[in-house]
Amino acid sequence: MKKINNFIEKMFGFFDLKKIDFKFSEEERKFLVDIKTDDEKIGYLIGYKGETLFSLQKILNFVFFEELKGKKVFININDYLKNREEKIKQMALLAANKVIETQKSYCFEHLNSYDRFVIHQTISQNEEYKNKVKTHSEGEGSERVLILCFK
Repeated sequence: MKKINNFIEKMFGFFDLKKIDFKFSEEERKFLVDIKTDDEKIGYLIGYKGETLFSLQKILNFVFFEELKGKKVFININDYLKNREEKIKQMALLAANKVIETQKSYCFEHLNSYDRFVIHQTISQNEEYKNKVKTHSEGEGSERVLILCFK
């Protein structure tokens, strides 16, 4: 994994960011890169709704596919990924409540694959909702949607 660490440090070096700290760690199926900086330019690396950040992750996952051995790279810049995940979980729980109250389906549009994954996981692992609400995705590519349905 040293090769991946070096690549990421070099890649971020091209952006000429001031005072940047990297922390690398591994979990069962994740290779985590935690980046902290107070440089204002970091927003460009996150992008609109995290699009640039998610693109960087895709590139790293493609380039280091063999070295990762089934793990996925996740880059968390100034806790953006962690905060976004919490917002997505809150949205999922609010939508699940609405589905239970109205017994009508709720559709999430324009989510990336990771956000859809977080919603699926949030509902399926929540004791209160997993027996009342089911999730599924429909469509292809940018037209893919996630639907919450009353069971």
